[in-house]
Amino acid sequence: MTKLDIIKIKVDKLEENLDSIDTRINRIRFRRKQETINVFKKYMTPDVDGIEIKNISDKRMEFILLDDKYSSMTIERINVEDIERASWDETLVDFKAYSNGLSLKNVEELKKRSELQVKLAEQFEDFKDDMIAEVNCLQEKYDGWRKELYKKQKDAQEELRPFRKELNELEEADLEKRLLKGITFEKIESRWSSPKYPDFNVKWDEKIRDVKKLKVLRFSASKKSADIELTRQGKDWDGKIWTDVRKINRVRVDNFKSRVKYQLKTV
Repeated sequence: MTKLDIIKIKVDKLEENLDSIDTRINRIRFRRKQETINVFKKYMTPDVDGIEIKNISDKRMEFILLDDKYSSMTIERINVEDIERASWDETLVDFKAYSNGLSLKNVEELKKRSELQVKLAEQFEDFKDDMIAEVNCLQEKYDGWRKELYKKQKDAQEELRPFRKELNELEEADLEKRLLKGITFEKIESRWSSPKYPDFNVKWDEKIRDVKKLKVLRFSASKKSADIELTRQGKDWDGKIWTDVRKINRVRVDNFKSRVKYQLKTV
């Protein structure tokens, strides 16, 4: 087993650990969201005919009045972060309300709608303080868990960082060795055409098609450019296979390296 293989295994294990922490953070975020929704539903589920819940999220509550699907009454939470933009504090401090759209058939319907709005507002006022208290209690509970997991996440990221850096350096060195020996590519499958070898941009205005093999003949001292040899292979219109070899000097390594990496990953 090479050093590259050993570091890959180490990075895989550390990334697996980091992924598990990320999953736990996402689960906590989801659970807090669902519990917040349950609090809003507990206090704001209408008990009056003519008012229906359209949608309740952890951010807002939408209600339909008189079965009007094209308009709604919305009560939206206001957090500390909405007032103090740089705070990132999700503590609930207040609510705001607004209406979207309005389509009434007659004056009687306008009167009925106004009565329902008052009933909804009264229900909201009765339970507003309770909702704020319960939501913030949930917030405090989940914030404690999240802070603990964020600390573990940060530690895992710091442990992983040097190994990722070393792995990247080893992979780059390995790729350079392979390029100097020459890399043979597989044909690319396409739903639009028959399988063919990849294309490479060697200059800003020059693309070489049907490249079966790419070999670096020499890297520059900075390794930013290289002299390369391209072996091309394709078919004539009559099905006869042809092959040719081209040598191109001073090609920017960035022009072909990412394409080579992509081809190796798809094999």
